This record gives sequence, C-alpha cells and structure tokens, in this order.
Amino acid sequence: MRTTRLLGAAGAAFALAIATAPASHASTPAPTSALSASSASCDATAVGVWGTSGSFEYKGRDVKLLTEKVTDKVAFAQARDVAEGDKLWIDRSTNTFKMGSSPGHPSTSEVRDNGGWKQCGPFTVSWFDANVMDAKVTDGVSLKTSSTKSRAVRPCIDPAGTAKSKCGKWYVDHK
Repeated sequence: MRTTRLLGAAGAAFALAIATAPASHASTPAPTSALSASSASCDATAVGVWGTSGSFEYKGRDVKLLTEKVTDKVAFAQARDVAEGDKLWIDRSTNTFKMGSSPGHPSTSEVRDNGGWKQCGPFTVSWFDANVMDAKVTDGVSLKTSSTKSRAVRPCIDPAGTAKSKCGKWYVDHK
C-alpha cells in the first residue's frame, strides 16, 4: 500500500488526485439508494497521511476509498480516468460499528438495519477534472469516532452516459 502525505488543505485535492496507490479491483453489487442524500454530510477536512482502503473499476474508472492512516478519523473517495459529467460521492453510515482486529465489510442490509447512511456529494467531474487532472476527489467524511467505534464508508460513481451507478464495499476501520 502506498500512502500520500498531505501538508495542507489547499493542496489536498491536487495531491490526492495524482496519488498512485495500487488498485485491488473488487467486484461489488450495484448500490441501493441512500436513505438521505446531502452534501452537508461532508463533515471532515482532507489533511493527513492517506492510504487505499478499497477500490474497484467500473466503466473504465478507477475508484478508491481513501482513509486517513494515523488517527483513522476521515475518509473520502477518489476516481481516476474520469470523464466530464461523471458523478462521484462517498456514503457514510449514520451510526457506528464495533471495530475488530481487521477491517470489517458489512453488507448494505447491515448498514441499513444499523440506521442507514448519508451521502457526501455527488461531485460532478468538470472539463478540467477530466482533461487536466484526470481525477476527481470528494470532500471528507468522519470515520472513527472512538478507539472501538467507526462508521462504515464506501465510494460510489455514476459515469456520465450510463444507466447505473456502482458503489464499492462498505468499510469499517480496525484497531
């Protein structure tokens, strides 16, 4: 796993857009709709040392879930090989899950039964994102809430011109 050190919020989006963490292309089921969707659910700042906590490829887009690796308190989504008009977001569970000795991957049903989730985004890929940066990054969401509790998060994408969006696996941090 490759991590990226971010030295300030101003350069966070650029540094994350060019991060080259290796992808493990996981296949995940198509997402169900979120219980509530609001950009106000973006509640964390992208500053820290980040690593890939999940990834998948969909319609030629490389989508990653990036989590902060020192305090484990923030997560966000990144997509590379994007096209203008693509939409990227990150889902975050409303309630927390108990962390274990390894990362957890609850099902969508488990997250729904534990209070549902909120959506941070969607963020629409601009011409500049697609043609200059070739990447898009979401705002951050809070992840770990205590030494034993963490919210579940997952990255999602809706490529321009396609009929279906796709989300990655839910991820719950570990100790």
